[in-house]
Amino acid sequence: LGQEGPALVLSSGRRFPVAELDFGFGAPFLGTVCSTIEKIGVGYLNQRPSACNDGSWSVSAIVWPELAAALESDSVFQPMSAKHLELHT
Repeated sequence: LGQEGPALVLSSGRRFPVAELDFGFGAPFLGTVCSTIEKIGVGYLNQRPSACNDGSWSVSAIVWPELAAALESDSVFQPMSAKHLELHT
């Protein structure tokens, strides 16, 4: 994997019920995953429903800089923020 050129591993948390969880202090605002892919040239992408329950998705990515720049330049992707998660301070 990633030996002949860049590779991207895509995983899905689509069925992970983030909004239905309760750890005793209410539902979490964000559920995320972790990857231990250590090879150079291998990226990891995981998508799952947002805890906002509005049909949006949260996407986590571990990618090389050129792919990160390409993804960030696309208007469909928005950076995660307190406003996005509806965290009011």
